[in-house]
Amino acid sequence: MADSQEMSCKINLIHGDAITFKVEVDDERRRNVAGKLEKAMQSTYVGVQFPERLIVVPTHNIQSIEIMPPPPNVMLNVVNDATAIDVD
Repeated sequence: MADSQEMSCKINLIHGDAITFKVEVDDERRRNVAGKLEKAMQSTYVGVQFPERLIVVPTHNIQSIEIMPPPPNVMLNVVNDATAIDVD
């Protein structure tokens, strides 16, 4: 993958442990992350495929999703350039 970089994601669940993973992304895939996340949250599930297993989580069990570093293109309902005051 040319010009790839690592992106980390943490899916915080309402019930159960968080699912944390990393993926290698190129510039195009990184630009499309926000759109794919928005579509996923409109779906009934989000899936994460690892080499040895597939995890499918119903979206109603997702408390929040963290992506580091944030994608350059964000969703409409996202506040940009915020400064954290008291966030875990």
